[in-house]
Amino acid sequence: MTLGNFEKEAVEQCYESLVADLSVTSLLDKLIDMKILQTKEQRHIRRERNLKRRNERFLQILQQKSNEEFYRFCKILESSDIQTLISLGQTLRQEVENRQKVLEINDKNEVPTASPPNNGIILEDT
Repeated sequence: MTLGNFEKEAVEQCYESLVADLSVTSLLDKLIDMKILQTKEQRHIRRERNLKRRNERFLQILQQKSNEEFYRFCKILESSDIQTLISLGQTLRQEVENRQKVLEINDKNEVPTASPPNNGIILEDT
């Protein structure tokens, strides 16, 4: 299972901040403990030579995860001692919520399409 559209869009919206500020290396143990990453995925991330590439690799892996794993990741960020990570977790959640609200508003405002008169049947005078 992969991320839903709203969750993917939230990651895309926050991508630059995540790459710049995440420091996924320090979170790897928590990501394993919370069953977000598998050991094999952790090794793939560790193989990257610099932090930016490690963060990018993690985000590629995250895109293949479920929504539940995405929200566990947000929870890890939000429970951090580092304000930047807390903000990232909150921003990711907020982005998803905003997209959901927009969809709900659009659904409520959608005007049903009227059927053509006589269900599209053309009546002739006889």
